[in-house]
Formats: sequence, structure tokens, C-alpha cells
Amino acid sequence: MGVTVMRQRQNIFQMLLTRFQLSFFLLFFILSASTPLLAATDKPATPRINYGPSRTSTTILASRTALEEYVELQANRYDIPYLLVMAIMTEDSNINAWKVTIGKHEYFAQSKEEALFILENNPGRDYNIGIMQIHSRWLHQWGITPADAIEPHINIQLALYILNESFHAHGGLSGMGVVEYRGQQGFSDGQWYAKHIQERFSILRQQRVLKDKKPRHYEMFEKRKN
Repeated sequence: MGVTVMRQRQNIFQMLLTRFQLSFFLLFFILSASTPLLAATDKPATPRINYGPSRTSTTILASRTALEEYVELQANRYDIPYLLVMAIMTEDSNINAWKVTIGKHEYFAQSKEEALFILENNPGRDYNIGIMQIHSRWLHQWGITPADAIEPHINIQLALYILNESFHAHGGLSGMGVVEYRGQQGFSDGQWYAKHIQERFSILRQQRVLKDKKPRHYEMFEKRKN
């Protein structure tokens, strides 16, 4: 009687073990078969760019106010402080829409045509382009031409998309997010860059506060009027 029960238990255990092994191999087969499909569809996201009419860049470059209004409009889409974008713009290009950087050489072109001419004469090299100095690796990844990317309104949209992705990767607004946006090489270079951006950002914020604050004599004038 005891031997029979023991054999029955062994048979049940063997059957359960066999079923477990079959289930495991079936799951492994399904995952292995689906991996190439997942890899093929796991492509980097492409930013949605509003190319707009050709006059858009001319309009936003007409004045500092027009430029800041456009930057603020685009930055609000990602909840990124627009003054941070202005700080990066000032640091990277000194608000020069046609700046091109190839290696360590900076070219402050005076027109779009001149900037593209410089690129054409340096084929096959990595570069940063435009008012926000977008790195060429992003353009290759997204299939965007230098002629489009250098347009200030497109350049700003690309920069904000990259910034947003960088901040998400580092859990919110952070110095490391700014460093990743610029693609600084080395820890010390990254720290230096983040520090400069933070300093410019603080200065711009102070200037904005002073600009928005009404002078004391204005309040006295209002009281006299009433």
C-alpha cells in the first residue's frame, strides 16, 4: 500500500515537472521569436516639427522681444523655463542664428547661405549648427537636413525636444540634463558647462524680475492720479 502511494506521488511529481518544462520552453520560444520584431520597431522617436512658412525665422529674429516670445511659446509645450533656453542659446551661439561649429572651430556666419557653404566645404565631419547649436548626430538620426535645421524656429523646436528627453532621462530639470543636451565630453567639461548655464539662467531671471517690477515713482504717480 505504501509503495503504491509513493509511486503515485512520484508519477504526479514527474507529470507536473514535465508540464512546467514544456511551459517554460514554450514561453522561451515565444519571446525568442518576438525579439526581432521588438527590435525592429524600437526606433528612436522623432520630434514633431512645425516647419511653418519660410518667413517665420525672419519674424522671430526681428527683435529680442519677438525671439523671446517664440521661445516662451515653444518652451511651454514641455514645461521648460524659457529663460533656461535663452541661457543655453546665449552660451552656445551668442544668439547667432547662423553659427556653425566644426570640431573646435567656430564660424559666425552672416547668413544661412554662408553657414551652409561652410558645411559643404567640410564634408563628413561632426558639427553643431544654428542658434541652439544642434549636434549633427540628431539630424542624421531624424533625417533632417542642415538647411532645415539651421532655420531658427526649427532649431529651437529641435533643442526643446532634446532638452525634454534629457530632463526625463535624469528625472527632471537638472545640470546633468543640460550636459546631456550639449553632449559634453568628460565630467569636468560637463560641470563647467552646467555651471555657466546656471549662472546665465540666474542673471536672466534677475533681469526679468527687475523688468517686470514697476518703479517706485510709478506707484506714486498712480496715487496722485487717483
